[in-house]
Amino acid sequence: MKKTIIGILTLFTVALFSCNDLSGQGISMYRNTDTTSSGVATAATITTGTTDTVYDANTLYSFYTKVGALNGTAASKYLVTFNTFRVSGTGTAKVFIQGSTDGKVWRNLNAGMLGTDGRNSDTLNVAAAVGGAGTNYDYYSDDGHAVLRPASSAAVYYVNSGRVYYLRAMIVGAGTQQTLYSNFKVITYQ
Repeated sequence: MKKTIIGILTLFTVALFSCNDLSGQGISMYRNTDTTSSGVATAATITTGTTDTVYDANTLYSFYTKVGALNGTAASKYLVTFNTFRVSGTGTAKVFIQGSTDGKVWRNLNAGMLGTDGRNSDTLNVAAAVGGAGTNYDYYSDDGHAVLRPASSAAVYYVNSGRVYYLRAMIVGAGTQQTLYSNFKVITYQ
């Protein structure tokens, strides 16, 4: 009887912890040599660099997942974390996380979702700090999650991220600046 109870508890524990992988390690995102809007995710263009700099009011397409990095998961919910450090200027930007099924055609993960806090919204507003360890940011995309933003609309919206095989960051700088972005990681979960 005791062995049966221990066996059942062990199976329950394994099932419980295998459902959601929020291990904290995450899948690293790397600089791409092609930082244009039509940039593709190929083994030839993705580097091992984990930092890039936004200058002034430019748009930077960088920090791609490596080819095949998301193939090992069926998850369609994503948490993207990163760090910013303002070297000079405003340090402000908007960050969009884009997904692709082929590494060539890109769309915003939370397209059309209201808000700028990165919590199931299409935009994450960034204001990088000077000094210290910089500022850490999180961007969530919970596919199928209902979102109500009463300050903007009375309607309920549903997150439409879906399953993708590639992710990249689109960073739109504002004002005169030099801001370092680093340590982009993706954590997938169910």
